Amino acid sequence: MGIAYRLAHAIDFLARKVPGGIAALQGKMYRPTDEEIREALESECEIGDLVHVSRSLDVDALHRKAARFLSFEADLNAVPWAVIVSTVQGMMNDESGGTAQNMKIYFEHAAKIYATGWIGRSGSVSVLDSMAKKYGVSKQTITRRAAKMPEVIARLALSGIYCETDRV
Repeated sequence: MGIAYRLAHAIDFLARKVPGGIAALQGKMYRPTDEEIREALESECEIGDLVHVSRSLDVDALHRKAARFLSFEADLNAVPWAVIVSTVQGMMNDESGGTAQNMKIYFEHAAKIYATGWIGRSGSVSVLDSMAKKYGVSKQTITRRAAKMPEVIARLALSGIYCETDRV
């Protein structure tokens, strides 16, 4: 796996699973603490995953959890946090090619669908239907655009294209 791919997964995990992750990526809050990230990563792993068939603690599972956190931190730190935030802010303000709209779609999709893992309903209309109507695109387009944005953010952050040199 390339660094852009791993960074994209780290960014997407922050947006989907870490409380305040979206606001942090947008520069509205500080970067989530290691403890907040660790708790979100641990919530992905059920307690049953740590208990071996013999009912004893599975030490290998504990080592895998620790390695997952260290790997996540390394991936997220591929570029300085300020560069990631600057990239997200630049993309949100970039009206060329629909970039700003795609960012809105991604963050709304992450908050309403990814985070819950459930495509809910608001009255008689699903969340995905209401997003499609709001943005004037199909449900498939909403899903496709939301899925591609973490990698776009990662690649642009690695390139530094939206980075203001005085902020880094």
